[in-house]
Amino acid sequence: MKKRIISVLCVFLFIGLMGILLVISNPYVINLHDIDKADTWQRKYSEYLENYIKSNDYMPGINKFMFAYIDEDMVPELLIIQSDGLSDGVIVHRLIGDEVVEMGEYGQRGELEYLKNTGLVRGHFFHMGQGISYTYKIENSGDKELLRSTCFFFDENGGYIEEAASGRYEVEGTEVSEEEYETAEAKLYPEDAEWIWLRYENAVYLEEDGLEETIESEIAKLQ
Repeated sequence: MKKRIISVLCVFLFIGLMGILLVISNPYVINLHDIDKADTWQRKYSEYLENYIKSNDYMPGINKFMFAYIDEDMVPELLIIQSDGLSDGVIVHRLIGDEVVEMGEYGQRGELEYLKNTGLVRGHFFHMGQGISYTYKIENSGDKELLRSTCFFFDENGGYIEEAASGRYEVEGTEVSEEEYETAEAKLYPEDAEWIWLRYENAVYLEEDGLEETIESEIAKLQ
């Protein structure tokens, strides 16, 4: 009798282990926790966009939005782009706990670069004879500027410079030499890193009518 019980227990143990291995090895096995998590961020982002439409910041027919996997977790970031105007960048939002948090606005003319699943975003701003490029790291605690370089297109007398003059280089807010800047940049990401552009023209208009369907469509585009 004991042998039979032990045999039955061994069979159940074997089946259980095989089931665990199947879940681990097969990415298509449905994880109920992931389903709950996905339902949470979709619902939270939907509520946030609905409230945004009701706010004074909303400009119908101009504001756009999209999603992207910017940081390391499996929850995409919500990106709102107010316009492709000179001073408008991409406003990045993250779901932290149960709250949608605005992390900051980056870039210019509704454009921004990011490295997928790293938390790194890179913006470029050109104005008044200066070209500024900066790299931020987005984390739960907020964002942190890691790199900033400034080039000058006009000399001190206001004359145009054919080739932009090397200017100021900063690493985490401290001015450094160009060589030190390049060393820090190489440590942060490889030279052939695949930066992805987020552009106003590729986003969708934020409109109250059909919002849920639009959100579903944008989610389907995620890779």
